[in-house]
Amino acid sequence: HIKVAIDKPLCLRRLVFCPGEKSYPCKYGKILLKIMNGEYTPFPFIIFSKIFPYLQGYDFSPGQKTNLLKHKGLSIATLICFEAIFPNFVANFAKNANLIVNVSNDAWFGKTSAPFQHLEMARVRAVETGRYLIRATNTGFSAIIAPNGKFEKVSELFKKQILIGEVFTSKENTFWVSYKNFVIVLFLLSFFALIFILEKRKKRPLPPQIFKNS
Repeated sequence: HIKVAIDKPLCLRRLVFCPGEKSYPCKYGKILLKIMNGEYTPFPFIIFSKIFPYLQGYDFSPGQKTNLLKHKGLSIATLICFEAIFPNFVANFAKNANLIVNVSNDAWFGKTSAPFQHLEMARVRAVETGRYLIRATNTGFSAIIAPNGKFEKVSELFKKQILIGEVFTSKENTFWVSYKNFVIVLFLLSFFALIFILEKRKKRPLPPQIFKNS
C-alpha cells in the first residue's frame, strides 16, 4: 500500500463547458493568478499565517495549459477574470482559436470605474486578435464585442439581463498575433533611440546669446 500525504487540497479556478449530454465536459483552469489575498497569499502574509493560524487559507493553484474548449466548429479561448487584460497572454491563447470568451466576477468592484475599465481592456483584446469576444459577468458588464471593437450588445451594471446576438468565427490571425514580439522589440528600440537623441541634444552647447544695450 502506498500512502500519499496531502497538506492542502488542490484548489483551481476552472471554467467547465458542457456542450451536451453525450459529450464529455471540457475544462480550463485559470493560469494567471493575479489577485493578491484573493487567489494567492503574498510573501509577507505567509509569515504571519505561520504565527497566527486563523490567517491560514488555501491558495489557488494555476492551470497548466491554455487548452481550447472545442465543440463542433468552435475552438474557444476562455479567459477567466483578469486574464483578459494581458495582451501577450491572450494573443498566444487565441492564435488557434476562432472565438474568445471572458467570464468574470466583477461584483467586488462595486459601482466604481473598475467595471468600465475591465470592459474596455477586454474590448482591446478583441481588436488585437481579430476575434469576436463574448463577455459574461455576474454583475455587468456582459457584452458581445466585434473584432473591430464595436459593442454589439452590452448589459447594464447591476441589472439582470440576457444578451442574444450573432457572432462569427475566424481563425485569421492579425498582424499583432503573428508578429507581436517583433512589434515589442521595435517599440523598445524606438523608445531607447528617442531617449538617446534627447540626451544628446541636451548636452549640445547652446548658441551664445546676444544682449542689446538698452
